Amino acid sequence: MFSFLNKIITTFFEKSSRRIKPIIFLQIILGALAIFIWFQARSVADTPVYYTYSGILRIIAGFVLLLRGIEIWIINKKGKKEYIKWFVLALMFFGMAIDQFFS
Repeated sequence: MFSFLNKIITTFFEKSSRRIKPIIFLQIILGALAIFIWFQARSVADTPVYYTYSGILRIIAGFVLLLRGIEIWIINKKGKKEYIKWFVLALMFFGMAIDQFFS
C-alpha cells in the first residue's frame, strides 16, 4: 500500500521544495479562463451583465489564491504560517464576489 502511495507522490510531487504539478496546471487553466472572461466583460462594460462577469472573475481569483495557499501548506512543513495569508486573501476575494453578486 505504501509503495503505491509513494509512486503517486513521486509522480505528482517532484521535490518537497518545488511547486506541485497538478495545482500549477489548475492555476494556469483558471488564469486562461480569467483572461477569456475579462475580454468578455470588456465587451459588455455598459450593461448589467458586466457585474456578473466581474463576480466570476473575483471567484476565479479567489480559487487561484486558495490553491496557492494549499500548495504552500503542503510544501512547507516547518511550521511557518505563510499559507494563512493566502487563505485570508482568498476569503476576501470570495467575499467581494458575493458582494458583487448580491448588490
